[in-house]
Amino acid sequence: MSELYQVEVTNRPDDRTVELYIKVIHPDAMYIYDTPGFYLMLLQECPGTGNQLATELDYGTVADANWLKKYARGFIEDVEIISLENKPPKAALNNSSHKYWEAGSAWLSGTIRIRVTDPAWVAHVENRLAWESAAYDPNTRYNKCAPILPESEAEADEVVSEVDYSQGFLPVPNYFFAATSGLLSPIIWIPKYGENAYKPLEKIAQENLTEEVMKSFLGKLVAFEGGWSSGPGILTGMNSMFTISDGSMGIAGMSRTDYDWMGLATFNTRKKRLKDPMNYHSLLRRIDPMVAEVKLDGKTAIFTVYTFQENAVLKLETTSEALTFLSRSVVDNFGTFFNEKSKLSQFLQAKKEEYDVHFLSQVITKVASGMVVRTAVSKVKDASHPDFDTLNNDEIIEVLQTMPWATWEISLEMSDAAWIEHLPSAVPFEGSFSMTNPPESWEGELLTWKGE
Repeated sequence: MSELYQVEVTNRPDDRTVELYIKVIHPDAMYIYDTPGFYLMLLQECPGTGNQLATELDYGTVADANWLKKYARGFIEDVEIISLENKPPKAALNNSSHKYWEAGSAWLSGTIRIRVTDPAWVAHVENRLAWESAAYDPNTRYNKCAPILPESEAEADEVVSEVDYSQGFLPVPNYFFAATSGLLSPIIWIPKYGENAYKPLEKIAQENLTEEVMKSFLGKLVAFEGGWSSGPGILTGMNSMFTISDGSMGIAGMSRTDYDWMGLATFNTRKKRLKDPMNYHSLLRRIDPMVAEVKLDGKTAIFTVYTFQENAVLKLETTSEALTFLSRSVVDNFGTFFNEKSKLSQFLQAKKEEYDVHFLSQVITKVASGMVVRTAVSKVKDASHPDFDTLNNDEIIEVLQTMPWATWEISLEMSDAAWIEHLPSAVPFEGSFSMTNPPESWEGELLTWKGE
């Protein structure tokens, strides 16, 4: 993410007030705002010592537009623009190619006074401190909110001893992590709240994290810290990359040298007070379809696919979309081939080298019409589950055991049975139904396995 502003503390009139000089350093910024959300985000990333805002609020929380709308005024009492210089002309607004943006030294700058609801929120903002910020304003309106005061360390240190059934976690089926579900317990307990609501129970240095230790972490909440990221999240995979899945089902891939330490983590019951908890309504919108079963009939593969999003519609309208769907049986979220012994994987990798392209999608566009003969998609069952957010954890787990999801049947006839022979051992895997570039036309004989 590019930095947008240069910030310097120019005055501390009192213990709840700071004055900042802010200068635009990237044409994507264009504005200096007077909104509480912008300044809460900016102060949260200030590098001063003892940043209690960062202790209380992780960046994922302050970057959440809905959360900011509810709570920003609980931290930021008032914002006053004292002065602005070098304002862009109207023609330059929302037009980063305008000549105004050619001279960076003459871009918008200004002095802003911010007053917070408690001295703790700016205790780290020392006079003359400077930093660069990628803060932005996600809202135009903010709700009223009573002042939010800091928690004491005593209040903030109350952790649970058991993850299962703790109020800080939500039970989900392991097949929500389809690519690695065979390694995980049937039910995985994912974190419901923001990063700062969870506390590491241990910090094991990278050099001491053996394969055996890492395997014992699979399917469990881990905290970690590395050169580019920190967490907690659920460890759901460990091939060439570790796969860390957070409570929003976001996925992060980490190489085995990307982190400084990792360890099991648990819920800090005092820290859930602000972040809206993860729920099934928002969770199901983020889960990709899952290929649960495959039957082979000569050159044809018949897939049973579950969808989790309400009113989801599956389509494979082109041969490139069909081959992209099939490729997910050998390629992970990060574009890494994981089933390298399969003929499909070997063929696609060979073509990637032959065409000298960076992305697998470029290969698929070229060869799809030479591999996919026919596709068919039909819905065989509607979803049959209640509103999960009205159920307790035991009831959720009971419903999950019935596989209550919308079910689809997909049929792919391929040019060679070799392209699908690996599928029975590849399930479950995540289905991809995203739009792709149109396939190139194919002339001549269809593609078959020739021992690549």
